[in-house]
Amino acid sequence: FGRSVAIDGDRVVGAAVSGAYVYRATPSPAVWQAETTLISPRGRIDAVSLDRATIVLGDRTPNCPFGGEAFVFRFDAALGRWIEGPLLIASVSTSSDSFGGSVGVGGETVLVGAFGANCIAGVGCGAAYFFSPFRDRDCNDNDIPDECDISDGTVLDCNGNGVPDECDIAA
Repeated sequence: FGRSVAIDGDRVVGAAVSGAYVYRATPSPAVWQAETTLISPRGRIDAVSLDRATIVLGDRTPNCPFGGEAFVFRFDAALGRWIEGPLLIASVSTSSDSFGGSVGVGGETVLVGAFGANCIAGVGCGAAYFFSPFRDRDCNDNDIPDECDISDGTVLDCNGNGVPDECDIAA
């Protein structure tokens, strides 16, 4: 615990290697009580961010041909629990970018850092990716990001727009 921490109002979240621990303060007298543990779908958490009822977990471990991921969780008040939301990956990334090494969330905007990304100025100068509003990038619900499906040939993208044909073309 303590790999990365965030606080917003009466909630705090702290990352360990494979889980993010969410605590909530009770009304007066304030006592921090465990609310839940969010588990990274890929088994690692490098960064956390919290804004009201949204938590973002960053995992800079390279997945498919890309340099990490960010996972969004939202608190569903009607269900009284955290629900996993969209998986975020860089539009252009390599395995050495460390995408997901830092994350931030404010309202409907998520910012994900990639401290190893290259740029015009040179190697390893870093990058930040904005997702606003963030959205699910797994249109066929196979738990593999669309970019990975396309790059490994699992699905076709005949028009090159980054959306698998099965989700993009009317039959």
